[in-house]
Amino acid sequence: MAGDAALLYQEFQGQVSEAREEFFEKYKENVDKKLYDERDLSKLRSDDLWVRQFLLSRKGVVEDAVVMMDMSLRWRKEWGVNDLKHDSFTLDFWEGGAVYFHSKDKDGQKILYFDVQQCKKGDQDVMVQVKKFIAYHLELSCRKRPGERIVLLMDMSMAGMSNVDLDLLKFLITAFTTNFPALLAYFLIYEMPWLFNAIWKIVKTWLNAEQSKRVIFVKKTGIQEYINKEELWEHMGGLDTYKYHYIPPTPDEDSPGSDNSPTGRRKQVTFAEQDTMYNSFDASGEVGEDDKSDRLSMSSVLSRQSQGPGRQKMVSGRKRQRDDQNIYTGRLIIISPADELEFAVVDNSKETLDVISLTNRMQKQVAFKVKTTSPEKYRVRPSAGVINPGSCVEVNVYLLPGFHQTINRDKFLVMAMENQENVSSASDIHEMWKMASRESVTEHRLRCVLTQAKTDSEEDVPIQLQDQLKDINNKLKQVLEENAVLDKRLRHMFTLLLFVIVLLVLLLAVVLYLTQQGQYAGHLPKPPTNTCSLL
Repeated sequence: MAGDAALLYQEFQGQVSEAREEFFEKYKENVDKKLYDERDLSKLRSDDLWVRQFLLSRKGVVEDAVVMMDMSLRWRKEWGVNDLKHDSFTLDFWEGGAVYFHSKDKDGQKILYFDVQQCKKGDQDVMVQVKKFIAYHLELSCRKRPGERIVLLMDMSMAGMSNVDLDLLKFLITAFTTNFPALLAYFLIYEMPWLFNAIWKIVKTWLNAEQSKRVIFVKKTGIQEYINKEELWEHMGGLDTYKYHYIPPTPDEDSPGSDNSPTGRRKQVTFAEQDTMYNSFDASGEVGEDDKSDRLSMSSVLSRQSQGPGRQKMVSGRKRQRDDQNIYTGRLIIISPADELEFAVVDNSKETLDVISLTNRMQKQVAFKVKTTSPEKYRVRPSAGVINPGSCVEVNVYLLPGFHQTINRDKFLVMAMENQENVSSASDIHEMWKMASRESVTEHRLRCVLTQAKTDSEEDVPIQLQDQLKDINNKLKQVLEENAVLDKRLRHMFTLLLFVIVLLVLLLAVVLYLTQQGQYAGHLPKPPTNTCSLL
């Protein structure tokens, strides 16, 4: 959270030098023995914010913060945190969707979603990789958003006993309390089954009173106290229909200096503007004769705005309705699609069209601009303009012939800012963008993907039927989970019954043995009487 970063810059400033000097003096022998990664030592010497994070975690007690530094830096060297990158993990980790960042809480803090159901206790080496995968996400968050806190959301709605690993839970707690100081805002545990109450009693002993307060148990009825309905996953009662989908990074993105790598600086991606940013287009997608020589005013762009965020796409001269739920909700505008521009190719010799819908969610005008990394491959109409409050603009993106097989690394950047001056002419808008500060502009990136156009029979499948199939699939999955639980209980009951039968057989054997012993004793001859008395 930005507020936390600002707080860190204000608090404990006078203790930073003291903590730094005490660490290098107290642990000089460890430094000489190379028990720490030199990159971490360099960061500790130069990054005041990182030192303040340790101080904040220990409430400004320098001695405690220094001990924490030693523990954290030792762990980082042992686990090779600085060397973790995207391809340190197999494809199964990325495609599973067990851990990923998505959405924000009511305070604007990023949410790290953890689907506990996908965590299976198994081979120790695999669990080490799971921990490193989580550490990679935490480290990436620290480097991309230094000083900002995150929320860990553990979804236990479909979890069973086989999904809980105490060692993994201990790793998470240590990560937030020691190894990544001041990173965790709070810990949301969603729909924890009652069976785990005993486990929580064990985990609670690892936390102090303040840390325990940050662990919050929520159910479907109460989670919206922390996450707005629009930002909340659909299965938790929210409106966000986001489904995790792994998109492989390009080679540039997976380099040590990329955004996906915690170990270096983010590689600069250049988005270029198109020259014809205010040109109009007719129904066929061709540039109109009048527009080839003259640029349009903002009023003509505004006149094409419609109400609502619907998204359509034209392929071979006809429009196809797209999923209205595939949206990204930003601070100023709603963008559809949320993640990908999908170019469905029918004819390689013709242009292929996809549409970006931009809806203004503010009470004042919003200016927008669309850029691309490969302007030579695309025509964008309009590539800039102004959106009235509550209105929607459709930006048509044309993929030119001959480039269909070269778009896998292309991206589009959608930028937006408030039109404070209510300017309307193209020149004024252009000047406003030149003078805009970085803080006033929101940005969202879209990837480009190539698909084959669907047949009519595929597209005519009713949406209701698709939703019904999804519901059936979810219910079937739930039935299978419940069946597995019942099967486990039946096996336990069978084992118990078998044990009782064995006990009964043993008891019957003992009774028969005692009975036979009694009968044998009754048939023994009686001892002779004393004959001395007869004489």
